[in-house]
Amino acid sequence: MNMEPGDYQLVLTALADGQDIRENYMVEVTARDYRVERLSLPEKMVTPDKGKIARIIREANSLKKVKKMLTPERFWDGEFVRPADGLFADNFGVRRILNGIEKKPHSGNDLKAYAGTPVKSPNGGTVVYVDKMYYGGKTVVVDHGHGLSTLYMHLSKILVNHGERVEKGEVIGLVGSTGRSTGPHLHWGAYLGGINVDPASLLSLSFDVMPPAEGLAAAVSVEDEVGQGETLGGN
Repeated sequence: MNMEPGDYQLVLTALADGQDIRENYMVEVTARDYRVERLSLPEKMVTPDKGKIARIIREANSLKKVKKMLTPERFWDGEFVRPADGLFADNFGVRRILNGIEKKPHSGNDLKAYAGTPVKSPNGGTVVYVDKMYYGGKTVVVDHGHGLSTLYMHLSKILVNHGERVEKGEVIGLVGSTGRSTGPHLHWGAYLGGINVDPASLLSLSFDVMPPAEGLAAAVSVEDEVGQGETLGGN
């Protein structure tokens, strides 16, 4: 969301059957205008008191570590499915102004749904994070393997435990409005090598050729024209 438009070198490296594999691709990043969303929330959810800051930082750091996990195994199989019935708000990357204060762009895609609507894992995976966060409310993260994880926030109820394996379509929680929320909805996030991607894009992927289920460890980096890069995934 914050990358400048231009041409970038995409570098894929992998370890398969004991051999290092490296592929280089040129990709073009085009400009995109994100709309602005203005919301009114309780003041404590926009500018929390000092007593809450340590908790917020601790939760953010814990979540960041989980997002960057790179599990060599692939737990997902075939197409991804919607995590809940409802309408997409199509608000990935939206600039948010809360009580007149500009915050970070919205990192997920919200699904508008009734409270109590079942939330399902869109594909196979392992539950790697379960917590009640200050901002995110009741939160679950599912690791799908190969550096891909999905995030579910503001749940009214969590129905899985840390370390539990889940199958495609298995209910992991219920839609709610816990944490910083203006009403019942599902905040759905997705991360590839720790980088935010629009989770709705997973639903349009096709898998005519599936990668191996095991034995793959990969890293992805993107370099600009002068060779300055950012690692998107790794050990």
